[in-house]
Amino acid sequence: MSEQKKYSAEITEVIKQFLEQEKVDFHFSNNEEHGIFNFGIKLDGLVDHLDCSIRVNANSYVLHTRPPFRLDPKNQTKAAQMALFMTHVNDLGGGGGYFFFNERSGEILYRVYVNCAGGIIPTPELVQESIDGPCIMFEHYGPEIISIL
Repeated sequence: MSEQKKYSAEITEVIKQFLEQEKVDFHFSNNEEHGIFNFGIKLDGLVDHLDCSIRVNANSYVLHTRPPFRLDPKNQTKAAQMALFMTHVNDLGGGGGYFFFNERSGEILYRVYVNCAGGIIPTPELVQESIDGPCIMFEHYGPEIISIL
């Protein structure tokens, strides 16, 4: 088994400085493999809040944004409608990532992967874009998501 590299201190520092500059109230935790930022974002729209986490790896970071609600996974009709809707929206692209619907838990999220391989350190502008994309997607598609719930 290969040894897992530690998460990148350089990527972590850029994200930390960005969040501090934007006056975002965040919590940071870490282990040998990942550094994880958790915070919330307020939106204008029907979906008015997202819970966010950024997992920093050795050569990348991954942003997950989640609304504070879930679909009832026992409702198979609505679960099928949500899965189909997410498939169609993902086919259209945009936001720098993709929607994900977990049929078992009912969780809805938007995921953005930022590759930093080769020693690339993200700029504050890239961090901003990786956060703005999911916000725009939830503001735009939030009414349809909520109508399925």
